[in-house]
Order: sequence, then C-alpha cells, then structure tokens
Amino acid sequence: MPGPVLSVTVSESVKRGFIAGPMIILGHGILEVALIAIIFLGFADLIKNEKFLGVVGILGGGVLLWMSFKMLKEIKHIETELIGNKKTWGGPIVAGVVTSLANPYWIIWWMTIGLGYVLISFKFGLTGLLVFFVG
Repeated sequence: MPGPVLSVTVSESVKRGFIAGPMIILGHGILEVALIAIIFLGFADLIKNEKFLGVVGILGGGVLLWMSFKMLKEIKHIETELIGNKKTWGGPIVAGVVTSLANPYWIIWWMTIGLGYVLISFKFGLTGLLVFFVG
C-alpha cells in the first residue's frame, strides 16, 4: 500500500541518492525487530485481551477523530513550500522508523497477519524467525 514510507523514500532519494532506500529499510527493520522482541516478551498475550483491544480501539479512534477535526479546522491556513535542500531531523533511518509506525496499515498488518506469521515461523525456532524477517 503506497503511503508514508514511499513518500519519504522518494523525497530522501532525491536528496541522497541510492543510499536513502537501504537506510529507510534499515529504519523500518529496526522497528520490526523491536516489535517482534516485544511480542515474545509477552505483548502477544496482552493483545489477545478483549479489554485491552477495546481500550486501544477507543483511544486510537479518538486520536484519529481529534486529528481529523484539527486538520479540517486548519485547512484554510495550509501553505506549501517546495524546498529540496531542507534538512530533515534524524535522517532516513529515523524517517523509516517514524513513517512505518505512523502508517495505520503497518499497525493493522502486525496486529493481524504479521503476528500470526511470526508465531508460525517461530515453530522452526530462531532460524524460522530469521527466515521470516529476511523474507
């Protein structure tokens, strides 16, 4: 699904060239390794809890509504600057982490399909998990 990671990849590639892509992928991978570690430290049990999912859903929905109303309120005041040399905070690795985390499809994928794949791959031990991650 095209989204924030693609946008930042295009933007950073214009500024940095080929190396931007692998750096953004590294940031994305760091986030995924951290998530897999959290899953195996007990988070998988937590997200099976219906009360926890309900609270996350209500809070997440509330934040999305708040952001939507704020964006609609400020839309009259939007100004666009097309400056190619502007430095971004953190560089492409941080951009890979932040844009992956900010993408709701990434979160949905990990809460559903990704978690299932990780659990299946772990049946083959760390080798299975490594094969899943590299794939």
